[in-house]
Amino acid sequence: MRIVVGVDASSYSVAVVERAVELARALRAELEVVHVFEMPFVYDLGAAVDVEQMRSAEAEAVWSAVRPVLDGADDVSITSTDLTGGSARMLVNRAAETEADLIVVGNRGRGDLASLVLGSTSHGVIHTAPCDVFIVRGER
Repeated sequence: MRIVVGVDASSYSVAVVERAVELARALRAELEVVHVFEMPFVYDLGAAVDVEQMRSAEAEAVWSAVRPVLDGADDVSITSTDLTGGSARMLVNRAAETEADLIVVGNRGRGDLASLVLGSTSHGVIHTAPCDVFIVRGER
């Protein structure tokens, strides 16, 4: 069995990874932790932005936050992957490419308006995933 879990720069990613590790242990599954860097909106407008520096800083922050959980899960087969693109699309593509049985993502609990404006990775994954999806609820 294979589980793909999406992490981002939110403070909730640690809880998402903790839950994914619990599931991987219980199901004796391989776990792939995926961070997707989304190109900043200002870059699309032609602003002078060092995108590589932003990508590197975000990845470092994400992996630093979840590393203690991953290091404590030495009984689980874990790989880490960095991708660039739309989070929902990239997680779904990765799950399809690796024939994952489950995708684990967080839900920050934003309201309908915020999700409409900012997008919702969990919503996008639910509607396009090639496998089951497990949503880890954010704080309410």
